[in-house]
Formats: sequence, structure tokens, C-alpha cells
Amino acid sequence: MIAATAAITYGVTRKTPANAALPSGSSTQPTYSAADQAATKKRICDTFDMATREQEGQGALVTNGQANITAAVRSLNDVAAIQNVITPSLPANVVTAAQKYIDANLYLATDALGNASIEEGNRLNKIANDATFTLADVCGCPTDGVGC
Repeated sequence: MIAATAAITYGVTRKTPANAALPSGSSTQPTYSAADQAATKKRICDTFDMATREQEGQGALVTNGQANITAAVRSLNDVAAIQNVITPSLPANVVTAAQKYIDANLYLATDALGNASIEEGNRLNKIANDATFTLADVCGCPTDGVGC
């Protein structure tokens, strides 16, 4: 299980085309058409919808003081899925919301798999929920667990 978590964490945190630095000597950001931006936004929102659909009632990351491994792996998988569809053509507000979702859920899963306090877990859970709702809003998805 530790190896699987490490592999997922590596995959999520490695540099991708969206978060890699521009080549040296390049001083301008590439521009993308509205159609390109809409298509990449649709792709990340479809991925977010698939990743988060019907998660309510699946159990918390920690139950009765024990890590819910299934929920933790699903959370890390969702993070990896979102990370893998971030591209330079995404509008900035979508990238910001997606990155907050990724960061918040990684912190929460790491906390759940560690031995942090209940208070810290609750604090991180609220941050992760807020980040999830923000990305849902950006994507135009309802926040009732039904999906986009």
C-alpha cells in the first residue's frame, strides 16, 4: 500500500507541461483560442465530474480512528486524474481552482494516512470540501453529488 501511495504521489507532483517552466529565452506566454480554452476546460470538468460523482456516502478518509484505505486511494486517484488534464491552454481561473483542489486533497489524504489529530483532519477536510466546491462552481457542476 505504501508503494502505491508513493507512486500516486510521485505521479501527481512531477512536473507536467502545465507546471513546467518556459524554455529559457522565452518571454511570452503562448496564446490559445477561445475554442482551445473551452475544450480544455470541458476536459478537466468532465474529469472532475467523473472523479467526484456519487462520492457522498462512500465514507470518510478516517473512520473510528482508522484510515479508510479505499477512500484514500480514490482521493489520490482523483487528484492524479485532475493533475493529468491540466494543460497550458486552460483558463487561469480553472487552473487556480484545480490546483487548490489538488493541494487540499493531497494534504487531506496525507493527513488521513498519517497519525494526525482529529482536529487537524477536520480542518483539512473543510479546506478540501471548499476547494471541491470551488472547482465544481468553476465547472458549473452542482455540489449535491449528482454530477455535472
